[in-house]
Amino acid sequence: MLEGDDDMIQRTVREHFLGLHSGELSDFSIQFTDKSEGTSIGNVCEVKFSGMRRRFFIKCHQRGPRSTSLSIANRYSSINRPFVQEIYVYELLSLIKVGGEVHFPIPITDTRKALYIATEEINFTVAKQLTAQTVNSNAMILVDFLQFILRLEDVGTNGGNYGQTDEGDAVVVDFWVIPKDDYVHTDDQCSDFWNALHNCNSRLISDVLKR
Repeated sequence: MLEGDDDMIQRTVREHFLGLHSGELSDFSIQFTDKSEGTSIGNVCEVKFSGMRRRFFIKCHQRGPRSTSLSIANRYSSINRPFVQEIYVYELLSLIKVGGEVHFPIPITDTRKALYIATEEINFTVAKQLTAQTVNSNAMILVDFLQFILRLEDVGTNGGNYGQTDEGDAVVVDFWVIPKDDYVHTDDQCSDFWNALHNCNSRLISDVLKR
């Protein structure tokens, strides 16, 4: 499929960052490598633009998940469009500094519309490497709040998708969103959450909430 082709991804991302570049063309450069981790196929790019050198992970929905991905990833098959709430969540996490800076390169094709999500790399310690002695309680409480209020999946259950920076700030780098029709909390669910009675899906966060 054209939108999931590596050449299409790289051309679209190159044009996107080149459009943001200020300075001489000779001061712009970009290099791509295959994204070897995660359920969504894409690229990793090292880009130098406007005097900055940054690293971004490029996510492609249209190409679909790898054959080894979990079944939950099937919603991102090559025939499905991305959920609009996913765009909102990535932008929100970027704005509140819990996620990396995000860009949404859009390829121009003669077939169907497509969307790529480019998130900047963050240096942080993943949750599965944190201990009771090293974890920042405030960071984990924020992660718990975000995954509850935004109905995010594959966060607390995946210790590689969240964590904290060296400064102790919360980080969320990947997640699954649910269908829009399911974005409803019952009064009991809200009450349990605010009273710390909900069943948190992360042992690390649960231990923090018990303190």
